[in-house]
Amino acid sequence: MDNSESQSQELLAHVSARAVHLELNGRPPTIEEQICQGLICEGFDCEGKSMETANVTYLSFDDIWHRLCFDPGIVHWRASPAEPEPWTVGEEAWSYPHVDVGLVARLIGVRLKSYKTLVAECGASVVFEFENSCQVHIKNVGDRTSYEVM
Repeated sequence: MDNSESQSQELLAHVSARAVHLELNGRPPTIEEQICQGLICEGFDCEGKSMETANVTYLSFDDIWHRLCFDPGIVHWRASPAEPEPWTVGEEAWSYPHVDVGLVARLIGVRLKSYKTLVAECGASVVFEFENSCQVHIKNVGDRTSYEVM
């Protein structure tokens, strides 16, 4: 075994030993190979300061909205009854603004190739890969969730 192979095995052993258990709550939707009709990230702002950019992520495929969110060690999936709307809790100075990631990233009408849930030491992520080679990463690290379009 050469040195690079040995280092790779050591890294894999280190990562495996430190892997965090991840629980799925709810049933992940069967949306692969379907056309994206919507992808909205709901942020969380406190007293005007952005705390999270993807506190909840809403995805629409086949005329059904799906809700994705995280708690430490848990990925939650639920069906959502309708297209989400931004909202506020005025007395607490909290707001939940929406970013239409599907529109901004030009994903509306594009087929979802696949999605996968990944585990990391300090959190988890769900990666959506579309036929146009665009990826959307929903990352939860240290109980803060954000999105990234790549």
